[in-house]
Amino acid sequence: MMDRDITLNIQQQHPDMRVRFLLSKILKHQSYSERKSRRLKRTTYVLKFSMLALAAASTVVLGLDAAILLPYAKNIALVLGAIMTLLGGIASFLNIEEYWMRNNAIHLRLKGLRDRLVYLSADLQRIEEDALQSLINDYQAITESNINYWHEAIAERNVA
Repeated sequence: MMDRDITLNIQQQHPDMRVRFLLSKILKHQSYSERKSRRLKRTTYVLKFSMLALAAASTVVLGLDAAILLPYAKNIALVLGAIMTLLGGIASFLNIEEYWMRNNAIHLRLKGLRDRLVYLSADLQRIEEDALQSLINDYQAITESNINYWHEAIAERNVA
């Protein structure tokens, strides 16, 4: 709670408009990255646990000796295997786990940057020009690395 109060105080009262602007950009980008990371993590876990459950169910179906199930066991296992293949293909094609890790790394880098900015500006005094420029450069490096990632991904798709 105290962090939020300090951050809000800086956003509203810091004498340097650039500090307020940078902090608002960092907070907005960090919030977006955090939400996206949570969604991607959930999607990754759902896909992985679904494939694990389907594999376990397929193994159980094929291993059962129930006379009633015997004529259908192969077909049931085939359908379960096909669903696993589909889910694995989707996970591989979309590369959700890598995207989740990338978003999480961006979120953590932004959080560290936010903490540095808040530390330097919590007393509502001007930040040294070099320190502020360093923070701005770090923020731009984070956003540019994300933009470059997408440019490379698009170029890779166009080649394939």
